[in-house]
Amino acid sequence: MNPNSKGLLAVWTGIAPEADAEFNEWYNREHVPERAANEGFFNARRYVAIEGEPRYFAAYDTESLAILGSPAYAEVLANQTRWSLSMFPHFRDTTRMIAEQPVDLGGGIGGALLSLRAAASGEVMARLRDGFAGDFPAEVLAFPGVVRVTLATGTLSPVGSDAVETARRAGEAPDAAALLIEGCDADSLRNLESEVLTASALADHGFPAASQRGLHVFQYAMSANLL
Repeated sequence: MNPNSKGLLAVWTGIAPEADAEFNEWYNREHVPERAANEGFFNARRYVAIEGEPRYFAAYDTESLAILGSPAYAEVLANQTRWSLSMFPHFRDTTRMIAEQPVDLGGGIGGALLSLRAAASGEVMARLRDGFAGDFPAEVLAFPGVVRVTLATGTLSPVGSDAVETARRAGEAPDAAALLIEGCDADSLRNLESEVLTASALADHGFPAASQRGLHVFQYAMSANLL
């Protein structure tokens, strides 16, 4: 773990049907602006699945992994808003991944995002980093319609605190890896999977069989420099 490497907080979650409308209002009107305003956060962006479960995905890029375990962020986790506390009981099948980004090519935000998440022990993680150290990520990025390629390797929060430990126990995934591919549209990402990002190609580059696949379309984002 390198606390100075670029960080990523990724969250996959479902929501109880009766709370879905309020969940989206809360996320757009409070949670996204609140998280984007955190020190060291570049952005907060969210998506909804058109294929796969759970229904919602959110990602937050940070200037370093250490930001996600900093005392300032731990204080935010320990002092949730009243609206947040009323929404959390409605979350379903939630996974929260604090991760390094050994690969992050391209940029911006695509109209669609493909997420592949898999269990990854330390040995698997090492093979995965080696497998993605060559030309394969650039080959993926060069595919028509693809705008960003990110490999995220999970870790525990680099700074311990009661708040961080509470979050870790509530679905944190340190022994996992995720491949996040952003594209202009969902069809571009489907074509990528059938032509380049096949199961055999992923295995050849160290990515284990995915336990979760989601194809998501973009909903909303806020960048720190727009606040």
